[in-house]
Amino acid sequence: IKSDSSIQSVLDLCTGSGCIAISLDLGTEARIVGSEMSKSALEIARQNGESLSAKVEWLESDGFAKIAGRKFDLIVSNPPYLKRGEIFMPEVAKFEPEIALYAGPDGLDGYRWIARDAPSCLNKPGLVLIETGWGMADDVRKIFAECGFEYLKSTRDLMRIERALLFRRGT
Repeated sequence: IKSDSSIQSVLDLCTGSGCIAISLDLGTEARIVGSEMSKSALEIARQNGESLSAKVEWLESDGFAKIAGRKFDLIVSNPPYLKRGEIFMPEVAKFEPEIALYAGPDGLDGYRWIARDAPSCLNKPGLVLIETGWGMADDVRKIFAECGFEYLKSTRDLMRIERALLFRRGT
């Protein structure tokens, strides 16, 4: 987004430790809001932002609940995407609360509520950039298409897994 001057405001939904929001703040001129439902995670994000002199606005919110009425050019999110009961790397699961990892029986609940609720917080045309789990890209594309989003492109990680999907809000 550094070279895209049309992106003036970004919401990092499910910010966790704040690393994405902080990186965006330090690498762009856009106004960045980091939103998180966990008070303890949000405090860590604040501390991380302060230590790097980031000017992120931190907001405690369960999903879009306290964001209503605000508009953004881009929403980024790394939502929970593991299936209930799915085994995950112990070194990650040891430090992450279950709510940050698991998203219902199929792991897709986070994508459903983001696709459903994001349009109310997006400018037109707004973008959503979202991280996906292994083998979920097709399902996530379908969920967002059903909510009126146009799929633009994806990026693969070093294991060649489709990891980040970019969507545009329908006009």
